[in-house]
Amino acid sequence: MSGDGGAEGAGDAAPQSDLFGLAGAALPPTSARIVRLGEEIAGSPPERPDYLHSVLCQVGLPRRRVEGTTFERTNGNASLLVEAGKLWNGKDWLPQPLPYGTRPRLALVHLSSEAVRTRSPTVEVGHSVREFLLRLGISTGGEEYANFGRQMRALAACRMTLGVGLETLEAKPIKRFAAWVSSSPHQRALWPGVIELTPEFYESLAESAVPLDARALPARTKVTAGRFGVSSSR
Repeated sequence: MSGDGGAEGAGDAAPQSDLFGLAGAALPPTSARIVRLGEEIAGSPPERPDYLHSVLCQVGLPRRRVEGTTFERTNGNASLLVEAGKLWNGKDWLPQPLPYGTRPRLALVHLSSEAVRTRSPTVEVGHSVREFLLRLGISTGGEEYANFGRQMRALAACRMTLGVGLETLEAKPIKRFAAWVSSSPHQRALWPGVIELTPEFYESLAESAVPLDARALPARTKVTAGRFGVSSSR
């Protein structure tokens, strides 16, 4: 997409935007991507929207690693409390960190979207970790695979409480998750195949789901080529 009067090769640093009144303005890369995609999206609705809980659209998971075992974020009358949990490995309860970054956020969007579309709390996630990563548009390399595994375990173990107005809802997202232990992204036997959302989270999601345009997600999350057709910067 090009704009009149823009410096050739300016890239993300200087997008031309009449729609938002920012023509010629130099913006940070992330802001530039959001503005550019906003222009592209404004004139054409998504063919198939994604979905996310209305509270999580306002207050999301932490962007970076958080020390400690709790995380709180509030925006207006919406609030999110996340508490780190533990997972059973067959012998011991293993403490998990708080989920953070783009990976658990993308996973939540995918799980929520499929649950809303199928009207079921049980979401099919493919036959292997690699297949699920491809569905999310995430690299399947060894380092990314290991990081995704850590984040999914953290997301599966965490407790989530949503606050809206004067109401408090205990809404741990994932009811059942079989964590894999293999070091190979092609492992099939230990991948659960489905992820089941808790009744509390699913019922609240069904009542409060907000449609999202998947084309806008890359600007905020920097995902890889695949589902969203863009390249990753990390």
